[in-house]
Formats: sequence, C-alpha cells, structure tokens
Amino acid sequence: MTRQAPSSYHTGQDGGQPFEILAATIADIKGPFFVPVSFSLNGTKSRMAAGGIEVELAPFTNPVTGDEQEVHTVLPAGLVWRDGNLCTSARNVANTEGNLFDWTGKNAYVAAVQWSNE
Repeated sequence: MTRQAPSSYHTGQDGGQPFEILAATIADIKGPFFVPVSFSLNGTKSRMAAGGIEVELAPFTNPVTGDEQEVHTVLPAGLVWRDGNLCTSARNVANTEGNLFDWTGKNAYVAAVQWSNE
C-alpha cells in the first residue's frame, strides 16, 4: 500500500460503501497518520492500538454467575456487516492532537466486515 492510498479511501474518493457514507459525516479530516499498529483479533476479546488510540473489547458477563454471554445482532441486509458480536469496551480511548475521546465501558461490536466498491 502506498502512503496515498489511506487518504483516498477515508475521504470516499475511491467510492464504495461504507467509505462514501462515512466521508460525508466528517467535516475536517486529519492525517493520514503513519504510526505503529498492533492488532489482536480474538472475537469479543480483541485489542487494537495505533498512535494515541487504544481499544480493548470484553464480552458481556452474567451479573450473577460471571459467565461470559454471547450476544449477536443479525442484520440480513446490513450495510457493513451481517452478524455482529455485541460486547463492551474494557478500554476505548483516543488522545490525538489534543483531542481526548473516552468511550470506555460503552457497547461495542466485533464483526466480519463485508463491503465492495460495486
């Protein structure tokens, strides 16, 4: 991937869903930033870190027994995904360029993303 590619898809210039829709919701695009990325895909226990962004997912648990609960949202005609595992964010923080965003403890999804440029 060249360094130009990230700019063209996150601005929607290359077309295709979901980027055309997402680009229309962003007034001021910063970057792209070229930073080290770590990613561990493990369902509702997945983790990701990039620059000042850290995300760690956690499964829902039964409040009485502590057992992990598997929760799905199924969208047969979903825009980006069809079957998403619902979970919570054990950590979901972004601190970049003086902007702090903390969504820790809020709902999250992990899903196989499906889209095309057609």
